[in-house]
Amino acid sequence: MISQMLQGLRPLGLAAIGVLPGPLRKPLGITRPLLKPADYAGLRIGVQQSRVADATMRALGATPVWLTGNGSVITGLDATEQQISIIQGNQYDQVGRYLTANVSLWPRPLVLFANGNAWAALTPAQRRILREAVTGDLAAETSVVRANERTDTAILCRRGQLRFLTASPAEVAALRRAVQPVYDQLERDPQTRRYIRQIEAMRQGIPPERAPGCAQTAPLAQKACPLDGVWRYTDTAADLRAAGVPQGDIVPGSYGTFTMVIDRGRFAVTLEDRQACAWGYGTFTVRGDRFEQLFTDGGGIPPGAANKPGELLTFGWNLYRDVLTLSPVQGAVSPVPPKPWVKISTTPSARFLSTRCPPPAGALPP
Repeated sequence: MISQMLQGLRPLGLAAIGVLPGPLRKPLGITRPLLKPADYAGLRIGVQQSRVADATMRALGATPVWLTGNGSVITGLDATEQQISIIQGNQYDQVGRYLTANVSLWPRPLVLFANGNAWAALTPAQRRILREAVTGDLAAETSVVRANERTDTAILCRRGQLRFLTASPAEVAALRRAVQPVYDQLERDPQTRRYIRQIEAMRQGIPPERAPGCAQTAPLAQKACPLDGVWRYTDTAADLRAAGVPQGDIVPGSYGTFTMVIDRGRFAVTLEDRQACAWGYGTFTVRGDRFEQLFTDGGGIPPGAANKPGELLTFGWNLYRDVLTLSPVQGAVSPVPPKPWVKISTTPSARFLSTRCPPPAGALPP
């Protein structure tokens, strides 16, 4: 079926390579929750540039507003449709307040294609390799999409600004009835009608996944720990290359002098380099051979990369003669640095942090 759909690229002078799975887009309410058709009526709702999205919002009584991209400003709108990872990454939860977690409006698949002339210049073997690469990546890409949604859901939950809502079965059924005119319009084309029937048949054999949401978790304890003090290391672009970091990730703001102060369950960290400067702070907990850093906020001077509120980093750790070596934890976010941390003071103090871009006052205990 996918290969048949991709034939639609030919009239545009494009050659289809394949399709990879993408994230699901959900309703994000700004002024009110979006659970039933009446909730959409009269609202200005931001949508990706799509005629189907346009028709869907109009069927629900809303006015669609086309967004320019995933970094679009959503202030001034009443709602938007968006994927969870973009809500987290762009901090849309500072504006949007209500995510209907069990309503997936549509997916955002990744369609891979090439310029027709460039594709024709490849040998049959080269074209086969590219298509087989897409097919072979389907399972892995599906796992990545699911893992990203789980990770970003957890970050949004820790921030505590977004409510994950569940539409009732009756409300979901009402939404389906309200958008039926869109299906009717699509099915006027016989080929599209066949595609819809095939998709519905496949869906019958797949059990629904649990909607994303927030689990109750115990707060991180805030008390003294064996790692209290001041820690530092300096790395370079060459160190990152030697550690196997992809070249595209080695940019100003990813290396320099890192300083971390840990003090009674809280931490502050700064990065300073000639071209970049960044800071972050939050809570710190040691649990056996692991520690967790939960970021309250982050910032800096571009091009320094800042940690976002709600990010949770988890590491294994080993301390030997004031040298702290970190290790990754399976299933957790563990960006292990290429060098170990070295303790430069047993007394925690913010005076060791960057003076060019320090964290805000109150990041550490008084």
